[in-house]
Amino acid sequence: MKFVQINGDTVAIRKNRIIALRRERDWTQIDLAEKLGTTQQSVSRMEKGLSGLGEARVRQLTDLFGVSPAALFDDALSLDEDVLVDLFQRMNPEQRNAVLTLARSMVESDGKSD
Repeated sequence: MKFVQINGDTVAIRKNRIIALRRERDWTQIDLAEKLGTTQQSVSRMEKGLSGLGEARVRQLTDLFGVSPAALFDDALSLDEDVLVDLFQRMNPEQRNAVLTLARSMVESDGKSD
């Protein structure tokens, strides 16, 4: 991720695969904008990483493109990581807490053996 100055504000730029996914479907920015209910300018900003992608927009894009959220970004997760994220998202809060506690203890105990 890199940062740029836009109108005096520092904005995080996160590379994404929206352009590639759009072009694979032979869609223009206008086509994608219509499907998303937004403007071509907004799609252009999303593709450049200048516009934050909130949870609702990510969900909308993943539904449109038929990909996982991780597949939207260039720094996509490995298959194992993607599976873990998917499983974690399906857990209830108690299960998530238990998994996080276990993972933290595994990492901490592994680091002590060095």
